[in-house]
Amino acid sequence: MPRPNSKNPYNEQPTAAILQMLDDTESIIARRHVSLRSVVIVQEQRLLFARTYGGKSNASVDRAGRGPDVISPVHSVTKSVIALLIGVLIDRGSIKSTDQSLTELLHSRSQLLSGTPVGALTLHHLLSMTAGFLWRDARAGLEPMVGRMMKQSDWVAFVLSLPVDARKTGQFQYNTAVSHLLSAIVAEAAGQSTADFANEALFAPLGISEYEWESDPQQINLGGWGLSISALSMAKLGLLCLNGGQHNGEQLLSSRWIERMWTPHSEAHSLHALHQPADFNLTHYGYQWWIRGNDQLRLYCAEGLGGQSIYCLPEHRAVIVTSCDYPGRRGSLWPLFEQHWIPAVTGA
Repeated sequence: MPRPNSKNPYNEQPTAAILQMLDDTESIIARRHVSLRSVVIVQEQRLLFARTYGGKSNASVDRAGRGPDVISPVHSVTKSVIALLIGVLIDRGSIKSTDQSLTELLHSRSQLLSGTPVGALTLHHLLSMTAGFLWRDARAGLEPMVGRMMKQSDWVAFVLSLPVDARKTGQFQYNTAVSHLLSAIVAEAAGQSTADFANEALFAPLGISEYEWESDPQQINLGGWGLSISALSMAKLGLLCLNGGQHNGEQLLSSRWIERMWTPHSEAHSLHALHQPADFNLTHYGYQWWIRGNDQLRLYCAEGLGGQSIYCLPEHRAVIVTSCDYPGRRGSLWPLFEQHWIPAVTGA
């Protein structure tokens, strides 16, 4: 993306469709989506749109600290960043394959894992959320067992001690705990914290200098949530995926991994598709990324609680990013995606 300048801080290059979309959505967002912080749209390497919403009024002074360049929690978008880091480690040979077992990958927990059903689970099971742990979820994809995990002195040990139902291994079940195991695997394979490795492998090369990442009691960066970055930084990560892992001529991540990450590995249940358009009849899970769409359009999505998202549209070389306050009064953003943001880049 181009460097910002003082007159146009985000160097937007709006098309006629983007300008029309702006006219059509301003009043809708002001009335119905007061928790929306930022929207960023990138297409064909150009930053078309970067806007700040919310605050006490339309005055920019009231929106200070809410802009697309200001970091905020991205919640479960963290999971999708973890998947990118796993890909880098596989590219570098630090992880051999997605068929490796947890016993092989978590050497520091070998005593706990050796000879157990959990130890036999593979990296593929974690990435695709098909491990089969006895993990209770609730309406709209909420996970009450996350609270239990957070009360433990050792989160990783707690997850590794959960029973596995062999009948459910291979079936999708949304499970934030397995994403935290992925962060532990990243740290062990990289020989440094997940946050430090992310900075070395992705953030610094992409020019992402501001971020925060929460840790568990063992100082393992959270794998299921906990990352705070800006909407513009999310757009950079989405653009990296669209560019086959390349940035400024440097291959940060193999295109082969992005293809595997965006391959449907399991059919996702409806709890995580409650608000999408009815004709989006395809809802699958790849490797910590959602795959949505229909026969005309495919979206590869990193999604976080409260409306944080990176939506990649490879056929149209576009990335749409949203950042929202949470908690806050909010409605589904799907009507804006379906009726305004997606048509602005697809011409539909």
